[in-house]
Amino acid sequence: MLKQEIEKKRQQLIEIANKFGLTSTKTLQCSKELDKLLDRYQIRQSRLDVSDNKEIC
Repeated sequence: MLKQEIEKKRQQLIEIANKFGLTSTKTLQCSKELDKLLDRYQIRQSRLDVSDNKEIC
C-alpha cells in the first residue's frame, strides 16, 4: 500500500513540476510529501531487515 502511495505521489510530482516548474512552491511541497513517504518506506524496510537478521543469529 505504501509503495502505491509513493508511486502516486511521484506521478503527481512529475505532473506538477511539468506544469508549474521545478522551483514552484507547489512542486517543492509535493516533493517534501514524497520525501516523507520515502522516509516511512525506508524505516519499514530497515525494521524488516533487522528482524530478519535476528532470526539468523
